Amino acid sequence: MLKFMEMSHEQALAHRDAYMAALPRLVQRLQEQVAGTGGPRLDGSVDSLRQLGPWFVARLDADTDDTDDGFDESPLWWDVQQPLPDRDPITDRPTRYLSPRQLRLVDEVAAYLGTVLQTAVPQARWIVYRQKSRGRARDINHHATMLQGPWAHGSAEVDPVGIVYGQALAQHMYQRGQDPDLLHDFALSVVGTGPGGGPGGH
Repeated sequence: MLKFMEMSHEQALAHRDAYMAALPRLVQRLQEQVAGTGGPRLDGSVDSLRQLGPWFVARLDADTDDTDDGFDESPLWWDVQQPLPDRDPITDRPTRYLSPRQLRLVDEVAAYLGTVLQTAVPQARWIVYRQKSRGRARDINHHATMLQGPWAHGSAEVDPVGIVYGQALAQHMYQRGQDPDLLHDFALSVVGTGPGGGPGGH
C-alpha cells in the first residue's frame, strides 16, 4: 500500500479527492460484477453486507489468477512500485500475494462498504487522517483517507479499505480461513442497531 505518512498534507488531500471521485465508479463496477455472477442485490443497506460477505470470500478464492477481467488499473491506494519479496521474511515460505484482479475486488468492496456506512450515517465524511500526538512513534495511517463520523463504537475514524484489505490478506496470504460475516458485523459495530435490528444510533 501507499506510505501515507510520507505524503505531504497537500498530496494526501489530492489522494482523498481522487478516491472520493472514484467511489461511484467502483461501486457500480461491483454491482455489475455481483449481478453478473448471480450474486445478491446490493441496495446500499447495512443488511446487504450480510449477503455480500459470503459472495466476497468465495470470489476472492476464485480470483486467485490474473485472468482478464476487462480492467488493467490498480487501486489508488496501492503502491505499484513497491518491491514485493518472493518469500515471507518470518516463515521463509513463498509469499501468496493478492493478484491485481483480487486487489481490484478489494477496492470495489471497500468502496461499497464506505458508501453503506456513509448512507447509514449521513454526517460521516471522508477526511485526511492526522496523527493525534507527535510522539516518537509515527502513525503509519497518518495522512490516510478515512471516513470520519459519529460512530456507535466511539472511534472518530474508520478505514474501509483497511478492513477489506486486512480480510483479504488473512484469507488468502495467511490462510486463516474465511470470515463471511466480517463486513456485516463491522458495519453493525460502527453504525449501531436501532429498533428491529436496522442501522441506527445509540
